[in-house]
Amino acid sequence: ENKRIPSKNIKTKTLDSIKPKDEYQRCAIDSILSNTMTIIYGRAGSGKSLLALSSALYLVETGKYDRIVILFNPTKARGATDLGFYKGSRIEKAMSNSIGEMLISKFGDRYVVDNLIGQEKIKLVSMADCRGMEVKDNEILVISEAQNCSVDLLKLCLSRCSQGCKIIIEGDFNAQVDSYAFEGAKNGMRRAVEKLHGDALVGVVELPNIWRSRIAELVQKM
Repeated sequence: ENKRIPSKNIKTKTLDSIKPKDEYQRCAIDSILSNTMTIIYGRAGSGKSLLALSSALYLVETGKYDRIVILFNPTKARGATDLGFYKGSRIEKAMSNSIGEMLISKFGDRYVVDNLIGQEKIKLVSMADCRGMEVKDNEILVISEAQNCSVDLLKLCLSRCSQGCKIIIEGDFNAQVDSYAFEGAKNGMRRAVEKLHGDALVGVVELPNIWRSRIAELVQKM
């Protein structure tokens, strides 16, 4: 029996109201709000990061959780040349990385992101530093660009989670893997989808439609 997922707009003080654009995005929001863990995958421009961040921020602003812990692996885009050493603190280096660019693009302003970090509403942690940390009951773990994880690395990240935290994993293991070390059966996100799908605690949602732009849709043919 098909069950229609109710449409729920996500309204936050920081972001504009986020209205799901199709039934897949509605399923993603419903899963984030309802399940302990949600895995969202889809192509560039399908809304993975925006849905993950807006839903997590909504849960923080409504008092259900205190902060968002964003774990990221600072892997450079495949084929791109590295700019080299970044000066500054760990946070400044993170904000100079792709995770910083993603946050600025979603929140619309560097000041907004810095303010959320300063208020400890967002905490950025490189996966290189996650051993020994704990994601507490009052926190939401967001693993961004999770396609750039090995099986062991993703297992390490998820083993940091306490009983009461919420987990959102987003990425694209089909087309945006940036290292040969994470390809095929070695990909942690792919393994998570295969092994965790169907568990009562876990929702898995694929976003097949691209909404960013007509160009973002066209380049999928290249």
